[in-house]
Amino acid sequence: MSNKYLEVTNLKKSFGGIKAVDVQSLNLNRNELTSIIGPNGAGKTTFFDLISGFQDSDEGKVYLNKKNITRSQPYSIARLGMIKDFSTNKGFRSNDGFREYDVFSIICQQRFIYEIFN
Repeated sequence: MSNKYLEVTNLKKSFGGIKAVDVQSLNLNRNELTSIIGPNGAGKTTFFDLISGFQDSDEGKVYLNKKNITRSQPYSIARLGMIKDFSTNKGFRSNDGFREYDVFSIICQQRFIYEIFN
């Protein structure tokens, strides 16, 4: 049995000629924790929107458990076991200027990645 859970190949998305996502190849295996990190505007949210069916890619393929889910609707992908977790956070500025919801958002994103790939 293959340990591969999610496979992404040649996934691309642009907005007005600006590349938001350009992933040549990404394989995520069962029982591994993988984090997608990058600065604001790097394309992380767009990437998750693409693999979870909330946006259509310009090109590329997404496979979940060897099933092609490219251009599938989010509810179809959810039935296969992968969902996107929307976090709606309200926070406040602390004494050091760091926002509590920034920390919460990071935790939610890591939990989302963990839940998807385990």
